[in-house]
Amino acid sequence: MVGLALLGIVITQFVVPNPQHMRVHRDAETVPAMLGSVLKNTDLLRLDLGIFALHAMLTASFLVVPGLLHNALNVNSHDQWIVYLPVLMVSVGVMVPAIIVAEKYRRMKTVLVSAVAALALSQVMLVFGAPNASWLLTAVTVFFAGFNVMEASLPSLVTKTAPSDAKGTATGIYSSAQFLGIFAGGVVGGLAHQVAGSAGVFTLTTGLALLWLLAVATMTRPSYLTSRLMRIGAGQLADAESLAARLRQVPGVAEAVVITEDKLAYLKVDSKIFDAAMAASLVGAP
Repeated sequence: MVGLALLGIVITQFVVPNPQHMRVHRDAETVPAMLGSVLKNTDLLRLDLGIFALHAMLTASFLVVPGLLHNALNVNSHDQWIVYLPVLMVSVGVMVPAIIVAEKYRRMKTVLVSAVAALALSQVMLVFGAPNASWLLTAVTVFFAGFNVMEASLPSLVTKTAPSDAKGTATGIYSSAQFLGIFAGGVVGGLAHQVAGSAGVFTLTTGLALLWLLAVATMTRPSYLTSRLMRIGAGQLADAESLAARLRQVPGVAEAVVITEDKLAYLKVDSKIFDAAMAASLVGAP
């Protein structure tokens, strides 16, 4: 035991890094001071509601779906992969063209509303047709098609919607909402099942999906901006506000925030028209 303790001390002293200076990276880490402003952003809150609802629906639904598959198809839990595999393949086949349409042709809001509507439809089908094998399989396939589209789209939308210097904070809140949804889906879904059986669970998830549909239908049309970080040369750090103002004049730059202590410029840009060379000359990038 003493030998292991000494080995731990040696590893700590010579292997584990001990930096003299540590900086928060706003692009990847939560900044506590920015939590309030991010939580006031209604479009980000809609996305947080979305990932909460998505995983609450998944957890609550699959408290009872395996049992329904067993009853309708006489497939035990060990063999239900036979059902889930083709369902997954079909849903991925739907997801890929949907994401292409959303990103390439800039129809993100249309795709989002359609995917949430599909999720709501799948839950309504489960309320009324779960005992029927055909309805059950169709509902599960529609659910996973919508689920995969949203699972692929929502993280990208969070980074596009978040302020240029608050992406880490926004994604931290988003991830917390996801796991809170898993917890809530399990707890509330379990209570609904105890009180009203599978119909109670799917009535609950239908209501959640319709609330989400209302939220996504009324959200601002998403932007198609991407985040860029640019390191600032030493000679450009004296006047951060002036540098940020000049960066906003660069073609394709929608937002620019200069953080002196990070020696970074946080940009939101339209990649189709962004003049990277002009921006680099302004920041004096090494």
